[in-house]
Amino acid sequence: MISLGMGDFARTTKPPIATKAPGEDPEAKHAKAERERKFQARLSHVIAHENAHAAAGGSLAGAPVIHADKATGQVSGHVPIKMDFGKTADDALRNAQIISGAALAPGDPSPQDLAVSATALSKGASLAASRRENEKKQKSAQKANPFAFQTVKSTAKNPFSGSVNA
Repeated sequence: MISLGMGDFARTTKPPIATKAPGEDPEAKHAKAERERKFQARLSHVIAHENAHAAAGGSLAGAPVIHADKATGQVSGHVPIKMDFGKTADDALRNAQIISGAALAPGDPSPQDLAVSATALSKGASLAASRRENEKKQKSAQKANPFAFQTVKSTAKNPFSGSVNA
C-alpha cells in the first residue's frame, strides 16, 4: 500500500531545520538576561558590602578582594583586617572598636563578620584589662623606687653611625 503525503518522507528524512539562529529564542534570551541581571545585582551588593568594611576599618583594613565567576554566577569577597591592638590599654580598646565597627559596617553582616566583631571586642577588652594591670604595677614599682625607672640620655657620639664607604 502506498501513502501519499509526508508519511514516508517523515520516516526517511530528518525534520526540517529551524530557520531561527541559535540564541534568538525569546525565552532563552529572557532567561540569560535575568541571570545577567541577578549576577550584576549580586556583584554590586558584594562590592558595596566589602567597601563598607574597608572604609570603616581605616588603616587597619586592607583593600577589598572580590571573586566573581560569571559562568557559575558565584560572587564573594573579603577585606583583610589587621588585628593590631596597639601598645596601651587605650589602644587596645580603640582598635577593638574600629575592628568591630568595620566588621559590622555593612547593613547585613555575615556570620563571619559577627564572629570577627565578637573576637575583636573580647580580645580588646582582655588586653586592655591586662595592660591596665601592668601599668598599675609599673606605677607602684616606680613609686617604691623612683630612681630605678629613670632613663639617662647619652650625649656620646656613636662611632658606628654615619655612612660607610666600601
